[in-house]
Amino acid sequence: MEKSSHRSSASSMPPSSHSDTAALAALLAASALLLGYVESLIPVVPPVAGIKLGLGNLALLLSLRILDAPRITWGIMLTKVLLCGLLFAGVGTLPYALAGGTASVVVMRLLSRSPRLSCLGVSTAGSIAHMAAQTVVAALLTSTAEVMLLLPVLCFIGILTGTANGLIANQIVRRLALFRP
Repeated sequence: MEKSSHRSSASSMPPSSHSDTAALAALLAASALLLGYVESLIPVVPPVAGIKLGLGNLALLLSLRILDAPRITWGIMLTKVLLCGLLFAGVGTLPYALAGGTASVVVMRLLSRSPRLSCLGVSTAGSIAHMAAQTVVAALLTSTAEVMLLLPVLCFIGILTGTANGLIANQIVRRLALFRP
């Protein structure tokens, strides 16, 4: 995981007013939903069904880094999981998405408090947690412990997708810092 000597000014300076916070939270929730829709258009790659890029999780990571308001991040995650599940993926995906989203928010929230970790490290860890939680849910719902054999492959994919999302988030945070007084 990439270490950073300090957190960027964008992550240490929350929006200046309640209306700024509400507007940014709404923008992040809408972004999560839009990215979830875009992701639903990308065909699933066999042999492991259900693998996604995790683009909607960018909104969660940015919420943790910029707003530093856990309740808002939880609200964005629940909004993303419920609406993407109902509108794009199907109700059957909800247990997987809820477990993955919960695990990733918990891990990213804990790690985002460290000034030594950039979005890259936080995102990668969150992505691995997301994959692991979904794999556990799959094993439980199918009563098939062999599903856990996919975990190394899924964690590797989580490293790749988490790294990509972390790099994107780092750039967004840096660019947003330019607009802060």
